[in-house]
Amino acid sequence: MKSRWSLAGVFVLFALAALIVGISGNPTISALFICIAMMFVAISSSMTNDTLIEETLEDIFEPGTFFVRLEKIDEEQKIALIKVIKEITGLSLRQAKDKVDAVRLGSMSIVIDRISHQQATSIKQMMESVGGTAVVVDNKPLF
Repeated sequence: MKSRWSLAGVFVLFALAALIVGISGNPTISALFICIAMMFVAISSSMTNDTLIEETLEDIFEPGTFFVRLEKIDEEQKIALIKVIKEITGLSLRQAKDKVDAVRLGSMSIVIDRISHQQATSIKQMMESVGGTAVVVDNKPLF
């Protein structure tokens, strides 16, 4: 955050310089100062976004957490599987159906994430009891 405030200070100085030069009557130099000030704002905001991305990745990839991925379904048990997913996740009926339909169309669907291994195993067994093929995956970044 220290660098962000120093860049904001530079922005203010260049904006004031642009204002003073603009009052003195040279619009070309005033425009140059405004462009430089805008560049510092862009640099400042990109630094903030990088920090935000790092913090978000730390939140998503908590060590020791797992997620359950649905890979295949039994067409005859589709409705029962939708009900189980709705019950497990607290999603609406439509959202649970969308997860099952994604698997029907050839995709894999993450049913629930950031849970303990014991919870993930229990959920996997519940889904397999109604015709779904699920996998418990360690929640580690792939990069």
